[in-house]
Amino acid sequence: MGGHIAVRAATELRFELAAVFYPGWLLNSGFPLVGPVPPLETSERIAASGAFLLGFRGELDHIIPAEEWQQAEQRLTEAGVPHELVTYPGARHGFACADRPVDYDPQAGADAWKKVYAALASHL
Repeated sequence: MGGHIAVRAATELRFELAAVFYPGWLLNSGFPLVGPVPPLETSERIAASGAFLLGFRGELDHIIPAEEWQQAEQRLTEAGVPHELVTYPGARHGFACADRPVDYDPQAGADAWKKVYAALASHL
């Protein structure tokens, strides 16, 4: 729920940066947490606050399939949200969490964190 909640928060609160790992349910309302309006349906709110959205997913993530990630990219672009969405080949949901040994991908995780630290330095 962390990545989804971070995107949802960026539509309601003012942030300079939203760094989200493996978000899901960004454009569809098939999950109760999503609420009546999926978060990227109001992407213009993220754009209005000036937040940069940095997102990460693994290629094999079962929560956010490639098609939804591509649709998220399109929606963010159309709304004028400055963003970077990264997909790690062969990585699974939870790839950056060492406490999830089945999913953990140290190389992808290290690269994602490197990008987060660079974004923090650049946007805050």
